[in-house]
Amino acid sequence: MIAEYKPSPCVGSGLCCKKGPCAYGLWNEEKHQCEYLETAISETDFEVYRCARFEYIKEQSTSDISPAFGAGCCMGLFNSNRNRIIQEINGGNEQVIQLLFGKKNKQS
Repeated sequence: MIAEYKPSPCVGSGLCCKKGPCAYGLWNEEKHQCEYLETAISETDFEVYRCARFEYIKEQSTSDISPAFGAGCCMGLFNSNRNRIIQEINGGNEQVIQLLFGKKNKQS
């Protein structure tokens, strides 16, 4: 029996899009990241990113397979921005929670 793989949830660290673009993306040589990667929240010690083409991509027939929006991070190691975002979520940062999950913090 093969164990089921459960990736860590996506928290918008931007690492995937900084490593290479998806099929809908475009590499920006100057920025060394996908052209459509946008900063949604910028704080002193972390940033949360979003895809500028998200709505367009979700309208495409293959978007359920690629890119894997929200399917989870397969690059969690050595991703300090991701770790900091998770700390913000666990600490109840309403702005981050609302952006990523579209809901209010249940602890409030």
